[in-house]
Formats: sequence, C-alpha cells, structure tokens
Amino acid sequence: MKAVFLDMANMNMVQTDSFSNAQMTGSKANDEFKKLNDLRKAVSGERNRLMQQYAGFAKEQNKEGMKAVETRIDSIDEAVRKQTGAYVSNNPSSPIAVFALQQYAGYSVDVSEVEPLFNKLPQSAKATPSGKEMAKTIEIAKKTGIGQVAIDFTQNDTLGKPISLSSFRGKYVLLDFWASWCGPCRAENPNVVKAYNAYKSKGFDILSVSLDKESAKERWLKAIHDDNLTWTHVSDLQYWNNAVAKMYGIQSIPQNFLIDPKGKIIGKNLRGEDLEKKLGEIFN
Repeated sequence: MKAVFLDMANMNMVQTDSFSNAQMTGSKANDEFKKLNDLRKAVSGERNRLMQQYAGFAKEQNKEGMKAVETRIDSIDEAVRKQTGAYVSNNPSSPIAVFALQQYAGYSVDVSEVEPLFNKLPQSAKATPSGKEMAKTIEIAKKTGIGQVAIDFTQNDTLGKPISLSSFRGKYVLLDFWASWCGPCRAENPNVVKAYNAYKSKGFDILSVSLDKESAKERWLKAIHDDNLTWTHVSDLQYWNNAVAKMYGIQSIPQNFLIDPKGKIIGKNLRGEDLEKKLGEIFN
C-alpha cells in the first residue's frame, strides 16, 4: 500500500509498473511524507524481516521464538516512534506535522511527551479538523492519566441492570475495554482470568466494557461464557461509539485502567504478567 498526500497545487504522477512505485511531484506535503519515511526506512526494513521470522515461529508454535521476536519488533517500533517525534519537533510547520504527531502519540497518549510537541505547531495546523481532534485527544488523556480520579459512568450489564464505576469504590478494580470480535483481547483474557482468580478474595475486582454491536449481543454473551469471564460486564453495544470508550479516549483494544479503592488511576494497559505483578505488589 502506498500513501499519497495531496496539495492544492499542480501535481504530477509518473507510474512505471504499479501505483506502489509511482513518483509524485508538486506536492509539498507528499515531499515531507517521503522525507519522514526516509528517516524511518533503515529500521522499517528490519521490521519486515522480523515479521517474516515471527510468522515462521507462529507456524511452528514456537512461543519462545515468537516472544523474542516480539521484543525486537517492539524495540524497532519505539525507535520509529522516536524518529517520528523528532521530525515533528524539528519540522512543526510541516504540512504533515499533525499526521506525524498522531503517529507518534499512538493509541495511548503520554501527555508529557505529546503536548509539548502539539504546542509547537502553528495555529493554522491546530485549527484543522485533525488538529482539533488531536487537542481533544490530549485533553482526554489528561483526564485519564495515572494519578487522576477515574471518570465515573453508568452502563447496563448483560441483564440490563445499570452499573456504575463508583459502585466499586473500596476495591482495586480493573476497568477493562475489550470485545468478542477482538483477537488480541481474547488472547489476553486467560491472563486476566488468572489475575482475577488469584486476587478476587483480597479486594480485587474487574469491570469490563465491551465494544460489541447490538446485532452481536449473543456473541458477546457467548465470549463471556467461553472465556470464563466471571466478573461484571457492561456495554451499550454501540461498537466504537461506546459512550464509555469515547469518554476514556479508547482508540484500540484491549486497553485497561487499574483503579485504587479511592477511585484513582494507578496503572494503565497492564497485560500478561504485568497485571499479576502489579497486583502482587499491592496485595503482598
């Protein structure tokens, strides 16, 4: 797939054999996009090689090999992210600066890193639809960061009974966003079940918010049963328009927030062994 940035200018495209190899001239935005990609090219090639290696390990069901490659891919992704952030910092007036900042911010925004870069952008960039959306994303991230009191909400459970987050005060609660259709969520569920069973008698609970659709309610209920998710589940069954997901700025799943007995967020996106490790620190 080849991305192309268009400008309000005369542009020329030369295609040799396929669109993926086409050359675009006359677009300053596209020139800047190429400049950004050139910065990231060295590590992106290595990532492609590792993805092929990962596929081989997956076919062999070699979990140790998969985990080792995942670690290396994560390291490359972080290097690419930092290069993207450096591009925004050095080129705040670039026509693709907002786009690059969105890529740098990712799905879980670190306000301390992202807001200073956003503040560098010219007002004209901030006033674009993408710029306004980025500003909104930052504001939500401020409200849902570690140390903030978790935003209260009420949604119906599987039986139609309204459940409020505030009703869990006095316990450590994991606010977990997932969906029955989400493969990574379903793969993570055994880890969440293990943590729940280990600490539910010590004051730990889970409130899961599903991004399933109204038309797939039965699939949601079946996934709860099949994955043995024996805690409280709520949803308005509005898919990505789930009111709570929008309130918390959820753009990808799985995502979670660990909340203390006073309602304060003390952890985010704790997966795999990290969740059980954090709970061990709390309860042991």
